[in-house]
Amino acid sequence: MRLRAEFDEKVARVRRLAEEKKLDGILIAGVANFRWLSSGALNVVSRQAVQGEVALYVTQDAVHLLANVIEMPRLLEQDFTGLPVEAHVFPWYQSLAEQVWKLPGSRRGSDIPLPGLVALGDEVRSLRYPMTSYEVERYMELGRDAARVIEDVMAGVQPGMTGRQIMAKVDGALLEAGILPIVSLVGIDDPVLKYRHPIPNDRPFHHTAMMVSCAERHGLIVALTRTVHNGRLSDEARQHHHRVQRVLSEMVAATKPGRKVADVLSHAQAVYERLGYPGEWQKHHQGGGIGYETRDFIATPQSTEVVHSGQAFAWNPSIPGYKAEDTFLITDSGPVLVTASGGPWPRSEITVGELTLSQADILEL
Repeated sequence: MRLRAEFDEKVARVRRLAEEKKLDGILIAGVANFRWLSSGALNVVSRQAVQGEVALYVTQDAVHLLANVIEMPRLLEQDFTGLPVEAHVFPWYQSLAEQVWKLPGSRRGSDIPLPGLVALGDEVRSLRYPMTSYEVERYMELGRDAARVIEDVMAGVQPGMTGRQIMAKVDGALLEAGILPIVSLVGIDDPVLKYRHPIPNDRPFHHTAMMVSCAERHGLIVALTRTVHNGRLSDEARQHHHRVQRVLSEMVAATKPGRKVADVLSHAQAVYERLGYPGEWQKHHQGGGIGYETRDFIATPQSTEVVHSGQAFAWNPSIPGYKAEDTFLITDSGPVLVTASGGPWPRSEITVGELTLSQADILEL
C-alpha cells in the first residue's frame, strides 16, 4: 500500500507537468528519474549508464512500462508488483527509442534527449522534490546506516594501510549493509587534500586518513566525509578543521526554503573570507542539492535553483588538508542531519544564530 501511494503521488506530479506543457505523455528514462518514479527500481545493467534500457511512459490515463525481453520478467516480479503499469515488452535487438512511437499520443516529452520529443530534463528533475514522507523515512535510514558503517570502519583503520585498502574495507562494509558505494575517495597524510579529489592509491596511511563517500540504496544517495588522525591532533589542525565546520554550519543555516541557492554560495564566500581563507571556495565546488544523484545540481554563482522544504543538500566546504561534509534535509522547521550514526564518533556543537548544528570532528586513533 505504501509503495502504491508513493507511486500514485509521483505519477500525479508527472501528469501535472504534462498538462502544463500540453503533452500527451512524458517518457521517464534517465536513471535518476526512473529510480525516483519507481521508488528504487534499476533500469540499467551497467553502472556507467546515464540513461536506461527501461523506461516509464506516463499519460493522463495510464503508465506504460517499456522493457526488453531480458529485463521485463525481473521488473514485474521484483519492482512493479501491485503497481498499475501496462507492460510493453520488445525484442532485445530493438532500441528503447523505437518503442516510443508505438505508444499513445502525438506530442510527447522526455527527460532524455530523443529526436521528436520535447526535452524536459530540468523540469522532470524538479519533480523529485519535495521528498515524499516514505522517501524521507528511507533516506534517514540510509543516512544513519551509511554513517554508522563508515565511522565503524574508519575507527578501525591501522597505520600502514593504503588508500586502496581503506577504500576496500569501507566499500565492502557498505555493500554488506545493502548500500552501494557510488563515490569513494581516500586522502592520505599531509597534505591530505593536496588534490581535492583524492583518488585512492597505494600510499600508506601514517598520520591522517580522510574518507569521502557517496552511498546509495534504493536509488537514494547521501554524501559524507569522515577523517581520522593517528595520535593527538595539534591545536593548529583542530582550529583549521573547526573553521571548515563553521563554513559548513553557516551554509546549512543559510539553506532555508525559498532562498536562492546562489545566495547560499555567496554567503559561504563571505564566511571563507571572514575566517581567513579568501578564494578557497574557488578551488573546489561547495556541493548542492542531493537525492537521486551524487549532486542533483552543484551550486554556482549563476545557479537559478531555489531551496525547497523537503529537499536534501550536501555541502562540502574545504581548505588544504581539511573538509567537512554531511547530508541535511531542509524542512520548514529547520535542517535535519541525515548522516547521523548515533554512534560514538566525536562531534562538535556549532551555533549559528538560534540554530545549533552537530558536526563530525576528526577522530583521534
